[in-house]
Amino acid sequence: MKNGIIILVFLTFSCTLNKREGATNDGVLFGGLFDFSSKKELSPVDYISFIKENESGLTQQFNSGDIIFSIKYLPQEFLTLKEVGTLSPSQAIFDSVLNSYGGMDYYSLSIKKATGNDNLLKYKETTISNYANRVEYYSFRASKDFKVITLSDTNYCALHHFEQSYGVSPEVKILFGVKKDTLNASREIVFEDRVFEKGTIRVDFEASVFNSLPILKL
Repeated sequence: MKNGIIILVFLTFSCTLNKREGATNDGVLFGGLFDFSSKKELSPVDYISFIKENESGLTQQFNSGDIIFSIKYLPQEFLTLKEVGTLSPSQAIFDSVLNSYGGMDYYSLSIKKATGNDNLLKYKETTISNYANRVEYYSFRASKDFKVITLSDTNYCALHHFEQSYGVSPEVKILFGVKKDTLNASREIVFEDRVFEKGTIRVDFEASVFNSLPILKL
């Protein structure tokens, strides 16, 4: 047997998650044998590249006509590297910043038009849903419309940050934080779109996405 910690994860649940239209499974069986000693170790520059790649499975997309919603899982190590601002931080500085993200899972929500690069916040404005009201909603009230459904719990948004671009970017970007799922289990991300009236947005992340994440090596 290889050196390292081998954890057998074999979780079964019989409750029905509220899946997207067309889902047929009432119960899901999650299982797997994870040998953490076999995980890839990546340098900071390679780690950042891996997280940014859509092929990593960390980004899930929901298309709703003229609007595209993308939700990306952001590991704490990735956020830490971005915050410290260097690809060669000392272990002490890195650990200090990393600890500030403790106890939470982080996701970014990107909303953009399917075509064109117009300012999304001004797209199809109405008297009620106009630029000022949309900025206010994304800045202060969007958190109540974001939640994460796991095997054992439903975790609601504990913090969020709206990246105000003042028209420079055609996308709306919001960072959400929820209570950390220590089991790294499959999960469903739910967002209620109230601005463009697209209804309930749902995307699924499989457990393999989280359990196959590489190890950051400073």
